Amino acid sequence: MSQILIKVITSVAISFLLLGCVSKQYIDVSNSVYTSSADSKFNISKITINDASKNNTLKSMPHMPIKFISEISFPNTVSSDLKAYFNKKLSNNSNNTLEIDILEAEPYWLLQDIDRVPLIGIVGVNKQKAYKLYISLRFKIIKNGKTSSIKYYQNTITIYNSAAMEEDLVIGYKKLVSQYREIIFSDLDNSEFILILIGRVK
Repeated sequence: MSQILIKVITSVAISFLLLGCVSKQYIDVSNSVYTSSADSKFNISKITINDASKNNTLKSMPHMPIKFISEISFPNTVSSDLKAYFNKKLSNNSNNTLEIDILEAEPYWLLQDIDRVPLIGIVGVNKQKAYKLYISLRFKIIKNGKTSSIKYYQNTITIYNSAAMEEDLVIGYKKLVSQYREIIFSDLDNSEFILILIGRVK
């Protein structure tokens, strides 16, 4: 088999991976769950989380969603993480409810033109790809059935990893989840806006 034909076959296979022709699988990301360093309670007794991201998915180039490699949607992962984080900080001495809307939680690749040209794209097969996560959250405090205050949190998380093979995609996805957890929840631990919005109780 000629070297040119091998390159074509390899390039096409990689294009299939990048364009979503990978079987969904369960990806265990439980080993990167964030442990809060702040042990004080927030001035809330209940939390509700809504997924408002369904109409905000990234569908156009150069943003290529990578959620297809996992059978679990990323907003569900974010929802579970937020519940685990805030449930440990609920207070019995509060009547406030924290409502969180997940406005956006989409992991994606930032593709370059070279990635979409089969014969040329083969040159960049083993290069590191940018795995990104844009996350947007809306925090609302509900007092006596009415919204008393609203704050927004937005961030873009980036890691670099190969996307040449399916196992590379899984490794990159796990790294992205781990980095997102470390950054987002560390921000929540140390963010002034959370203290202003929610307040803490002794």
